[in-house]
Amino acid sequence: MDGIGAYLEKFKNFLPPGRAVARAVQHALREVLSIEVEERDIRVRGGVAEVALPGVVKSEMRLHKDELLAAARAKAGPTLKDIR
Repeated sequence: MDGIGAYLEKFKNFLPPGRAVARAVQHALREVLSIEVEERDIRVRGGVAEVALPGVVKSEMRLHKDELLAAARAKAGPTLKDIR
């Protein structure tokens, strides 16, 4: 009989859905715009990712919004509706 450790092994790399979306957005920003942002600066509420960055960078994000959404959705799935 396996101990409880064998049962809990499948939860070892569990990541909450909001955090998974934040990591996908972080990776998309790095990949598309070469911008490094901390995961804690990304808030996900109701499928909308809000990134706390200066105005100039946010303008760049708006210009490349379609590319960012496509890259983030490739990793996080269709739950991501918008990036602001």
